[in-house]
Amino acid sequence: MLLSCILFMQRRTDAFYLYEYWEVMFDPEPPINEASLSITGGKKLGIMGGVAPYTAEIADGQIATVHIDENNDVQISSIKLGSTSLTVKDADGRIIKIGVKVVNGNQSFSVHSVEARIIGIDESRLDEQQKEKLETVIKR
Repeated sequence: MLLSCILFMQRRTDAFYLYEYWEVMFDPEPPINEASLSITGGKKLGIMGGVAPYTAEIADGQIATVHIDENNDVQISSIKLGSTSLTVKDADGRIIKIGVKVVNGNQSFSVHSVEARIIGIDESRLDEQQKEKLETVIKR
C-alpha cells in the first residue's frame, strides 16, 4: 500500500503542466497549451506537478503581466490586445511554455444605487402629480 502511494505521488510530480480553473474540476485537470483572457480581466491557471518555488515570465510585458501567487497559482493580467507566450519554470529547472492571447471581451457592470441632487427646478411647469413626487424625493 505504501509503495503504491509513493509511486502515485511520484507520477504526479513527474507531470508538469498548466491547467485552467473551471466550476467543475477534474482530477487530474487536463493540460493546456494556450490561455485566452479578456482585455477587461485576468486569468488564473493552476500548476500541476513540478517542484516549488515556481517562476513565471511573459515574453511581451506590454500585452500582459504575470505572477505566481501565495497558492502557487499563475495570475495573468491583461494590458492590451495581442498574443505573447508564458513561461513557467520550477525549482528543478523544468519549463512549461504556452501561448497567451488577450482578446476583446464583453464588459458588464451593474449599478447598486444612484444619488442625484436636483437644483434649479422651475416648479411652475410641473403638474400636481409631478410636484408631489418631487416633494417625496426632497424629503428623503
